[in-house]
Amino acid sequence: MKGSLEKLILSLTRGERRSFSLAAKKNESSEYYKLFNSLSSNSNSKVAVHEKKSNTTIQTRKYLYDIILESLIKKDDNPESEIFHFLLRTETLYHKFMIKEAWNEATKAELLAKKYERYGLLIEVISWKKRINLNVEVYSEEESQDLENKMNIAVVNQGILLKTIDQFQSFLKPKQDFKSLLMPKDFRRLNPDSNSVSFRTTYYYNRTLIIYYLQKREYESCYKITSEMMIGSKEALDLSEIDEIGKAHLESCFRYGDFKEIKILFKKYDESIKNLDKNNPKRLDLYSFVVVIFKLMSYSLLGELDLLKSEVTTVESSLPKWSSVLPKKILLSISFSLFYAYFILGDNKKFRKYINIVLNEERKFMSNELFEQSVFQSLIGNIDRGDIGLLIYNLNALQKHFVDFTDENKFQFIFLQACKNYAHQKITLNELCSIIIDVVVANRVDRTDGVVYSDNYQIFFLWAKSKLDKESLITTIEKWNRGYYNLVLEEENLN
Repeated sequence: MKGSLEKLILSLTRGERRSFSLAAKKNESSEYYKLFNSLSSNSNSKVAVHEKKSNTTIQTRKYLYDIILESLIKKDDNPESEIFHFLLRTETLYHKFMIKEAWNEATKAELLAKKYERYGLLIEVISWKKRINLNVEVYSEEESQDLENKMNIAVVNQGILLKTIDQFQSFLKPKQDFKSLLMPKDFRRLNPDSNSVSFRTTYYYNRTLIIYYLQKREYESCYKITSEMMIGSKEALDLSEIDEIGKAHLESCFRYGDFKEIKILFKKYDESIKNLDKNNPKRLDLYSFVVVIFKLMSYSLLGELDLLKSEVTTVESSLPKWSSVLPKKILLSISFSLFYAYFILGDNKKFRKYINIVLNEERKFMSNELFEQSVFQSLIGNIDRGDIGLLIYNLNALQKHFVDFTDENKFQFIFLQACKNYAHQKITLNELCSIIIDVVVANRVDRTDGVVYSDNYQIFFLWAKSKLDKESLITTIEKWNRGYYNLVLEEENLN
């Protein structure tokens, strides 16, 4: 238990802390209440972890830990807690031989389990109702058959849900086998006795499809799915599942280049966190770190410098407290977004600071995509500053990481080859920029409105354009956002 009490108290929001404090205040003379006040007010509570404690103190700490945890569980109003509450009441009343009352409590649990599609719990509820039915004064065969039918449906739905969740979780692994992906027609064939599939099953199936479409760069398909999920009913989902819909939609909007929708999402997010406890960085980040990252990236590509500067300042000031509670992968993603922002802002010192943080970290803490784009951005930074010596050094140092890039039609191969040729003076800067523009357009996201957009590579297109047009990067970004470069695709089609 060493250190667990301090961690638990530190994790409490202001509301949770106030709620527990008011409940415990009834017995102010108790040792556990004094200990709670002491640890709550002690900003450096970690020191107390290493102090030698008496047996009495150990028991007080254990008791305090248990009652805080119990108070949080009782306060938790998620569907599972409500259903369990009625199940416990059912069991208690049944053992008191209050059969009718037990049946009523089980019915309440059944309605909730159906409403929130918690089929595992529904199976347990129906089991209790079958047990109660056997003990009523007048046994009902009709009721028994109805319960049997309900049980069969619940078992089928639970099986489909578990299969879908298992498929989703397997696709979260680094190497996904998309050959095993169930297509919609196969998916619905799993439940031949029903014309519809439960919402939660559809939810996890759609999240699997999102992973599939992101990997295939079929962003329009991904965008359509997340848009439908955003406006669909979320009654059967818990808060973490609802948050995942928002995160997935934010990413699909960014990949597809729908910055109008992204602005709407940012506005809704800002409104939703007005009452969020900002003194709890872990709670804040679990809810918002994806938004933080995409705000930096989106404001950069939108050329909204005032918003970008404000967000950068906020994020940098929060990093010290975030660093103690966030996983390294998230911190690296935030550092990536910061050097991306500083490249747009033209702050070379800060750009080098954050790009070095990312590139000096172990590869196991970052995705291939994040590492790859960090490297490319670093090379563009070398070229932008005219540091050819560092460019050659980086190209040589990074050669071992790109042995797999041998496909001459791929962006990575063409980009690296062009950088090498430029570094050794085989091509001019203008020729390098023309190559980058051509390969970005070739790797573009298909857009019906003709906008040249290529998700992760968009910044390279804009940088190359600014160099060819001999203007600032911000000016080029502003022109792109006004639709200035939409004709590139039309010209390409004419040729």
